[in-house]
Order: sequence, then structure tokens, then C-alpha cells
Amino acid sequence: KKNQNGAAARNTGIKAAKGEFITFLDDDDYYMPDRLAILKELLINNSEFDCAYSGVAISEKGGFLEVREGGRTGSFLTETLCHDTCWITGSNLFFTAKAINDVGEFDISFVRHQDTEFMCRFFLKGYKVISCSDYLVVKNQDDRKNDINVDKQIITKRHFLDKFRNFIS
Repeated sequence: KKNQNGAAARNTGIKAAKGEFITFLDDDDYYMPDRLAILKELLINNSEFDCAYSGVAISEKGGFLEVREGGRTGSFLTETLCHDTCWITGSNLFFTAKAINDVGEFDISFVRHQDTEFMCRFFLKGYKVISCSDYLVVKNQDDRKNDINVDKQIITKRHFLDKFRNFIS
């Protein structure tokens, strides 16, 4: 009845999921047709990883602004704490269900940065990501209703930094 935010929506999807893999799709993004098959195969053939992502095409007003290639593989806790994420959008994360269930639900206290917060916990558990350099997700930037003002950004950043204070040197 009421929008509870992206974290709550992701948790609803996780609870309903029945497969070996879990991924998310924001309402303004879209996948290339073979994305699911490519990332599934990538994780099946590289069992030391529990999350895959790809390059992302950034779209605005019907045109492509840029394509950001994937390419970084491993554990990126420090980069994620610094909001230097290589997946660009939560729609680009493709997980094993095992890892999702181990890390736990998305923190609904995060109205923004819920994917970044989740990935910090993912890396803290020792999980790693693998990348496909091809772009398999299109992030649409036309809808700016989710943008927030500076005061709300400060509150959001403080909340994030307070949660991970013990891991930031």
C-alpha cells in the first residue's frame, strides 16, 4: 500500500525466489536478452565467486551517454566503502542464492545506497565478484524523481558511515 523503498522490494523478491541465483531489476533499467544466461554460466564455471556483474550502458533521453565496461574481479570492500562501485546500478548484480541467504536481507533503514550497504556486508563475509566486460544492462537516467537534496544526502552518507565505522581506517 505504501512504497517502503528499494531495500524492502529486494527483500520481498528474495523471499519469493526459488532458484539457485538471484538478481534484481530496477523499474527504469533493462537487461540485454542474453544477460541471465551469460552471468549464470560465468558463476557456474567459476565457483569461487558468488556474484557476477557486467558492463553497463548509461542511457538518457533515448540515447546512450556512455558504456562502462566491467572488468574488476575480486573483493572490493574498500572501494565499496568509498562508494567507488564498479557495478554502477543494483540491477547489475547477479548472485548465488546461497550467498544472498548467508549475507541476509537488505537493510530497510537505507532509503539510498542499499545495494552498496549490502555489498559491504557481502565482502565482509569473504565473498568475491566476477566480471563480464560486455555491457548486459542498460541504466536509464531519465527518471530523476529519486534524486535527493544535499541535506538528505548528508544524512544518508552519515548513516552509511556510522554503520561501517569499524571498517573504515
